[in-house]
Amino acid sequence: MNRRISLKSVLLIVLGVVLVTFLLTATYFQLRIAGDLREINEKNAYFSKLYTVDQLVRDHYVGDIDAEELMDGIITGYIYGTGDKYAAYLNRDVYAESVKSSSGQFEGIGINIMYMPESGYIKITSPMQNSPAEKAGILAGDIIIEVDGEDVAQLGYYSAVAKLTDVAGTSAHFTVLRGEQTIPFSITRESFEKLSVFSRVVGDNIGYIQIEAFNETTYREFELAIDELTGKGVRGLIFDVRNNPGGDVNTLCNMLDLLLPEGPIMHMYDHDGNEELPAISSDASEIDLPMAVLVNGDSASASELFAAALRDYDKAKLVGTKTYGKATMQSVIPLSDGSAVSISVSAIKPPYGDSYEGIGITPDFVVDLPDEVKQNYAVMTDEQDAQLQRALELFS
Repeated sequence: MNRRISLKSVLLIVLGVVLVTFLLTATYFQLRIAGDLREINEKNAYFSKLYTVDQLVRDHYVGDIDAEELMDGIITGYIYGTGDKYAAYLNRDVYAESVKSSSGQFEGIGINIMYMPESGYIKITSPMQNSPAEKAGILAGDIIIEVDGEDVAQLGYYSAVAKLTDVAGTSAHFTVLRGEQTIPFSITRESFEKLSVFSRVVGDNIGYIQIEAFNETTYREFELAIDELTGKGVRGLIFDVRNNPGGDVNTLCNMLDLLLPEGPIMHMYDHDGNEELPAISSDASEIDLPMAVLVNGDSASASELFAAALRDYDKAKLVGTKTYGKATMQSVIPLSDGSAVSISVSAIKPPYGDSYEGIGITPDFVVDLPDEVKQNYAVMTDEQDAQLQRALELFS
């Protein structure tokens, strides 16, 4: 039986729908406006406080204020106040130098470094090969505590790095802590090409590839090393990412794509915990050789993901000591005046494992090195390298 609905009824229904829609929309905008007002009020509060302090300093401070240094200090303080322990402000000089060094061309003393948030000092994870630092006797594990006579923890990481950075021909003056001994250094900076991949054949025809960092040139160097070693018919591959502080994620993923079968390489999550799609994946092409990865407490970030991904696919066993534990990715965002900010923008996880942020990765075979060997890491022989020797045993 058909029932007719009167025009009046239709109008009432439409009016009701419109009213409900209006109320929902009005409620949404009220909440949005309230949220925006709260945010505006919060910003006004701290800008007002900053303005008050600025006026007090300008009215009473007996010294001179350098406007550029003041701005650098304000931004550095803001970044520090966010609680993002991996974030940083890079002034013009530091940012320009970081861009130059990532391209493989380096001008300086030649050290790979890592920030130590618990102390505020800087650890030298390794001197670059054939660098002024290596020639001067800098060792892996040395901790920079003073630059130009100023305490590094008071200066801040990037301010200290800026003081270490200058053109070839000038000298860097700093003090390192080595065990309980403090050692002053004065090293003349040089221009040199910074290689990040070194390879050779070790043991019974096993390919050894040391990866010092992941920068713009690393993938090509890595690809050439793989081609050279596989061309020699090696029976397996050992990747050494000890003392590797990390680097460019795109470079890392391209390198893993050479080694892994089809599947995810890494997962990234935004600040709300939502996975960023599409996931970064490898194609079906892979290198089918037994593998091992050498790691230690200074293997951080991208080097940890490199090791974790190979283990997740059962491509490699890990040998050494527990890694650093950094599973967040930073984005360096240039600013209009030539400076930049580096901000943690993603949490990362390996293909099938859990996050290692703040935990580190425990290797399959835990092998430590004696203290005297660690202190002379740069000149350690293969026979003294217990971690390398344990890895070679896996190919027996």
